[in-house]
Amino acid sequence: MTLQERQVQFTEMVGRLIGFATAHGFRLRFGDAWRSSDPLKCPGCGELHSYQELLVYNGRSKTKHSEHLNRCAVDFVVENLDKSPMSAGRYRILGEFWESMFGQWGGRFMPLDQDGMGYDPGHFQLADSTEV
Repeated sequence: MTLQERQVQFTEMVGRLIGFATAHGFRLRFGDAWRSSDPLKCPGCGELHSYQELLVYNGRSKTKHSEHLNRCAVDFVVENLDKSPMSAGRYRILGEFWESMFGQWGGRFMPLDQDGMGYDPGHFQLADSTEV
């Protein structure tokens, strides 16, 4: 599958996720989606780094090779419609729906917390060998 075909597939999956989330009492707001690989001048050192490299350096990402760079990942701010705090169980509803479409969900990223939740439950990406 070409990168463009993967991007189309991912976008269609995000559309289904948004519809599912709305129908199940969630509100979604976009966080990071596409991350440019264009070099940026670091204000501290003056050297050129990609946005992704700066995120890793600042502890905001754990990988330099994110699917965000391929337009095949998105981070959502997930909220309950009634504004109650999000629980691990509520996140799992969305994560398991995403996984049912053969996506990869950040709620499974190690290490897991005491509720069995991975460190990035608002992250949804296309799995490497996805065929939906």
